[in-house]
Amino acid sequence: MMTETPPRGSQERPDFSQPIAASSRPGISFDRGYIFSIAGILTAVAVINAFIAMVAIEAGKTQFFHWRDIDPQRAILPWGADAQFHEFTSITSWVLLLTFTIVSTLQIYRKLNIGAAVMKFVMLGHSTTWALLLLISSSILLNLVSGLKGDEANESFAHSLKAAGAFGLLESFSLFGVSILLVLDLLNVYRQPLFE
Repeated sequence: MMTETPPRGSQERPDFSQPIAASSRPGISFDRGYIFSIAGILTAVAVINAFIAMVAIEAGKTQFFHWRDIDPQRAILPWGADAQFHEFTSITSWVLLLTFTIVSTLQIYRKLNIGAAVMKFVMLGHSTTWALLLLISSSILLNLVSGLKGDEANESFAHSLKAAGAFGLLESFSLFGVSILLVLDLLNVYRQPLFE
């Protein structure tokens, strides 16, 4: 038995001019509004700067201990609490920023029944806290490195620590930008399409 195929001109074509309805199915979905908002872009910049600061501080630490083992008499710069504080803030902020970005981008907070206002307050507290901690730790680290004189200032570990401090400051400034945008959003001065 042979089936008849309809003529080519009579086939129904989908109407692409109509917007696609949002899925009513509960679950995880991609939030383009967060990614393409100014706060989302600044958060992505902060994640990248945190990663570079984390790599730089770890490279400086490795180079310092390698240099110290080769010539212990020249080891005048101790790997003290100041460098460890920056190491803590850069690694922890990267992990928490990456986690928060994934939760926000994939809208996992909706699955957990967390409201948009609560997410904005969490993001504001998170951004402000890490911005302040990174500003303090980067300033302390850069102050330590600026005190080096002579050959010690030209060692590779000193350059790595300078880079870690600089990228920590860049991460801090981008997080301060996120905090300012969220405060403006919560005051209804400049609305952000976040968590809607």
